Amino acid sequence: MDLASEPSDSEIIQRVKEGDDSAFRLIIERYQQSIYQLSIRMVIDAFEAEDLTQVVFLQVYKNLEKFRTSGSFKAWIFTIARNTCLNEIRRRQRKQAYSLDQLSNESEQGSHQFSDPKTESAKQIVLQDELVDILNKVLFEVPEKQRTALLLFQQEHLSYDEISKVLGCSIGATKSLIFRAREHLKVRIKPYLSEGNWSPSLALKNE
Repeated sequence: MDLASEPSDSEIIQRVKEGDDSAFRLIIERYQQSIYQLSIRMVIDAFEAEDLTQVVFLQVYKNLEKFRTSGSFKAWIFTIARNTCLNEIRRRQRKQAYSLDQLSNESEQGSHQFSDPKTESAKQIVLQDELVDILNKVLFEVPEKQRTALLLFQQEHLSYDEISKVLGCSIGATKSLIFRAREHLKVRIKPYLSEGNWSPSLALKNE
């Protein structure tokens, strides 16, 4: 299809608001891969990322009436996606804390050895072929806000203003987050590059 003939996000949203539920499929088709890529790089679990992607679109559909067409739909949908993933990460942390409390109580009856959480995280990273790549492992080391800012800027091509809305910070802070993320990746990845060259797009490359 000619890109010029494709309806804009605002046009699609207006159709959904007017009762054309079938138009929502266009939103899913347009953003599904991007939301999945953001999710998998936040929760580091392919199956969970698929589930969260579905949750995101369910939330988008339920709250579409609240979206003001004068704003950036990209910023709005990625805000929902990020918050959904953060909620899942917090749920995991609560569950892990509860499990550790149980194990701590059991340790009074015998000795237990606990695996290093960093080692466990490293094992979880190797999930799919596209995630085996060392660049994605290094990307996961970047703090969440920096990583999200870089992904939205480099991969999704959101503006500084849109990213600042997703992250809830100023444009200046957004630029700083992206700069720090790039510097972190540059330092960590450079030893793996035979010629010592650096390209930010490498860290976001999809195999």
